[in-house]
Amino acid sequence: MDASLSSHSNNWSNASTKTVEYLFEQANLRGAISEDRRILVTVVMTAIIVVTMFGNVLTIIAIGTDRSLRSIHNIYIASLAAADFVVSGFVMTVFLCYSIVLHGQWFGGQLFCDIWQCIDNAVCTTSLLSICAITYDRHLTLSYPLRSKYVRTRRKALIAVCLLWVLPLIFWIVVLCVQRQLYRESGPEHR
Repeated sequence: MDASLSSHSNNWSNASTKTVEYLFEQANLRGAISEDRRILVTVVMTAIIVVTMFGNVLTIIAIGTDRSLRSIHNIYIASLAAADFVVSGFVMTVFLCYSIVLHGQWFGGQLFCDIWQCIDNAVCTTSLLSICAITYDRHLTLSYPLRSKYVRTRRKALIAVCLLWVLPLIFWIVVLCVQRQLYRESGPEHR
């Protein structure tokens, strides 16, 4: 294994900032993007973020206010919209500021970096699990139309959505705590 790769694989415990810095250095992104392209990317990404947030807010409002849309299936859709709203509103916005606007210079300190990384991983996991829940709900409805009325209840769907949000958050908090502990236990030569 290459010595530079070996040294970087030993730094996995400080991945929250060092991984992105390493990628910037390897791709030479710190100086590779001209100012015109940086502005264009910022404008395009900002437009994507705003449209994504707006669409997900509309979805949540529609499901929340229209009684005809309050079906069991749409509970999972609302969960997906909420997760995608957090991804666009917080995760993508912070990453845009960090990577493009501030040229890869972190601005929030280690605690904010850890929180951002944890929320990023947890909410992306929630989004993926929501898609799986939508798929499974559709499968039950189409494959077992008579039996699904008894299996698919509003209460079970709400419990499932709560688990879709809580379990990834707990998992990624534990990963972050283990990561921090391993980082503290590693010597200065691995930092």
